[in-house]
Amino acid sequence: MIRKQENFFQKNKKKLTLIAAIAIFSIGLFLRTYHFHDWLNFESDQARDASIVENVVDKGGHWPLLGPDMSHSQDSGVRFHVGPMYYYFQIISGRIFGALPETAAYPDLLFAILSIPLFYLFLKRCFSDNLSLTLTGLYAVSFYIIQYSRFAYNTNPIPFFVILFLLALLEFLDKREKVSWTWVVLAGIALGVGVQLHVTLLVVFPVIAFFVFFHLAKNNRQILEKLGVVVLVALILNLGQLIYEAKNNFENSKVFFHSIARPDLKSTNSLPLKLAMDADCQLQANFHILSSMGDKVSCDYSLITLTDPKLSLFSLNSIGDYYGCAVNFLGTIGIYTKNLLLFLEIIFSIFGYSLLVYRFRKESGKKKQFLGLAILYCSVSFLVIMPVIGDSPLRYFLLSFFAPYIFLGLLGEYAIKRFRFGLFLVALVFLFLTASNYFSLKSVAGDLAAEKRSGSLVCGPDTIVLGEIEPMAGFITQESHRQGAAYLLHTSRYTFFNPIKYLSQKDGMTLSLITGKELPNIPPGAPLFYFSENLFIDPSFLIYGRKIENYRNFSRVTIYELQN
Repeated sequence: MIRKQENFFQKNKKKLTLIAAIAIFSIGLFLRTYHFHDWLNFESDQARDASIVENVVDKGGHWPLLGPDMSHSQDSGVRFHVGPMYYYFQIISGRIFGALPETAAYPDLLFAILSIPLFYLFLKRCFSDNLSLTLTGLYAVSFYIIQYSRFAYNTNPIPFFVILFLLALLEFLDKREKVSWTWVVLAGIALGVGVQLHVTLLVVFPVIAFFVFFHLAKNNRQILEKLGVVVLVALILNLGQLIYEAKNNFENSKVFFHSIARPDLKSTNSLPLKLAMDADCQLQANFHILSSMGDKVSCDYSLITLTDPKLSLFSLNSIGDYYGCAVNFLGTIGIYTKNLLLFLEIIFSIFGYSLLVYRFRKESGKKKQFLGLAILYCSVSFLVIMPVIGDSPLRYFLLSFFAPYIFLGLLGEYAIKRFRFGLFLVALVFLFLTASNYFSLKSVAGDLAAEKRSGSLVCGPDTIVLGEIEPMAGFITQESHRQGAAYLLHTSRYTFFNPIKYLSQKDGMTLSLITGKELPNIPPGAPLFYFSENLFIDPSFLIYGRKIENYRNFSRVTIYELQN
């Protein structure tokens, strides 16, 4: 009976692999597109970008020469911007589908969907078909990956372009001067676009490319022509930024290099502490990317605070002031303690990194190239993240998201080869990780379905969801009786202002944010609104000395219309 089953699987291996691949892709597609409009994150950054796109698409404005602002929030004066390619993606989408909040996120969604089969092709460079499919399946249901595919943000396409970049470099390492022109162009595209997605990739991609190209050209001058084409394609894709630099005396580049040296932008933490923070955060990110367990927004530096009780989380650049909710987070499945989670994070990464280096030394050929490139990339990424690790958002680790999947694959291979029940053990681990991601996705989807996401401070800053703030903007527009202008009092919920202002403008109304001191200056009779927590306020109460004329509850937030 067992032999018959084995023969069946051998004879139908290609068909079964194709069916499994289609199923994985379909699940990934569903998780990335379900209720895409209503559950779309739409916060201040997204409102800003949507306004830029609308200015080009609907108002005939010029295409921007610079992309999103990469400066720290505390910086002042001239700020550093990456290249404009991310805006170009959004503008092209706006031209095709119309300039709307959800269409600005279509490029992110497209690259997220395409990254699934691309990731499978990448993993096949190192692992068997079955293991590559299994790892891709885990990637398709990863809470960490999915959350960054469902809204518009310049870092969200990073996984696709990282894998495209690495695949192209592997083609160069394998074929050398015989590499096809298709891969030459794709390498240039990956490099040219990648450096415009985030300041970390602006450093990581060129450094990796330099090491690989230097290695290739050192003993093989015939490849120089194709390497030159890669650089040329990358430069062409950065023409917008190059034109801006030429017109403005390289102002943007000067800001970038000046910001590296400015002491007021550097953390007060010592170099050893920065290294410890970087390592601690990397351990947390590696395990979280696979399992979704632990804090879902930032690093909580559990290892540092555990080994040295004198180090308070709040002393590390006041991270706790912003992400303080993360300190005692227990993980997706509540039976685990924080210390057990920390133990799993440490064990997984120690064995993962050790096995990566060990297998690199033992392997040869294509697999050695794959593992060597992974080691080089992870090492450079670790060093590049270190100066900004005090900000601690887990999204920084999108640039090395593939590392824990490689660790898991290597550990799976080792277990299957060395232990009698290794295959059964590996299957249990994958089921556990899939279930963990499922519960995280289910929890967030439950809040979104109940319209209880916007205004949530469970972890991190306000979450603002398009399907929940559209009725808020509609209420303000409706109560303003088409007067063309309305005012919103500055409150603890002012983070709602920019998204709602953008939506109100699309309805032909101008919304202005004012403080209590500015109240006497607004026109008499002008619509005036106030946001607050969704707590009961007696309608007879006065807010800033104004009576409440009307109000409406929106889940976690209540909007009050005040007498003016």
